[in-house]
Amino acid sequence: MLAGVAAAQDATQPSATTPTSLTEPVVTWGGEVDFVSHYLWRGLPYSQGRVVWPSVWVSAHGVTVSLFMNYDPDYDPTLNEYDISVGYERTVGSLTLTGT
Repeated sequence: MLAGVAAAQDATQPSATTPTSLTEPVVTWGGEVDFVSHYLWRGLPYSQGRVVWPSVWVSAHGVTVSLFMNYDPDYDPTLNEYDISVGYERTVGSLTLTGT
């Protein structure tokens, strides 16, 4: 399996008088690619062989939007699954509340 991740960051360096929370990026993003030998879901085969799963996400102000795709070179159409998800995360005291 081979995977890669990328994330955007603010180029501004924090100073001694600037709080860390002000220098964190407002928008973050990333992506990854998974290579798998077979696509199985709950024990049922969804592919005849190898598949590629690219996914990307972007996050801002506690809201994250992500897109997952299934690329199967042995099936027509080759890009045959698209999953979009939206989530929200907020910290209240020592609790972190998350909903998708």
